[in-house]
Amino acid sequence: MSYSVIVVSDTSPISNLIDLGQLTLLRALFNQVVIPTAVESELLQVEDPQFRHSYLQSRESGWLIVKSPVNLSEVNRLKQILDPGEAEAISLALELNAQTLLIDERMGYKVAHQSHLRAVGVLGILIEAKRKGLIPDVRSYLDKLKYEIGFWVSDNVYRHVLNLADER
Repeated sequence: MSYSVIVVSDTSPISNLIDLGQLTLLRALFNQVVIPTAVESELLQVEDPQFRHSYLQSRESGWLIVKSPVNLSEVNRLKQILDPGEAEAISLALELNAQTLLIDERMGYKVAHQSHLRAVGVLGILIEAKRKGLIPDVRSYLDKLKYEIGFWVSDNVYRHVLNLADER
C-alpha cells in the first residue's frame, strides 16, 4: 500500500531552486508538487528564457501540477495580508490537507504556521537534500543564494543552516 504525500509550493522556493539549477530536488524529495494558478502566473512572468524553460519542462514532465484553489473567500481573505501566490498556496494547502507547504516569505511562513501547516523554505529543502545525499553540501548553494541571487539570510540564520547541515 502506498500513499501520496501532498506538497504545495509558493513561488519563491521554485524560483530560487531554478536560479540555483536545482529544481529537480523537489521531484527527488517529494515526487510531486502542486502549485496554485497564481504561482504559475508569477513564474511565467519571468522573462529569462532559461528560467522559463526549466519551469515549463518540469510542468510538462508531470511532477509539477497546477491546481486552482476552490475556496475563493479564503483566498481573498489571505490576499489582504499576503501576495496572490502566497494566499493561493496557503489556501490550496489547506484544501488539499497538504503535508508540507513550501514558502520562504516571513509573513506567509507565519500565516502558514498559524493555519497549522508545516512550512519549509528553500533553506530547509537544501538541508534535506544534503541529508538524503542529493547534493554534496549546503554552503555553496547558501552562498549563491545570499551573494549572487539576493536571497536575504541573516548571519544567525546562515550559521544555523550550516550547523543543521553539519557544515560548521
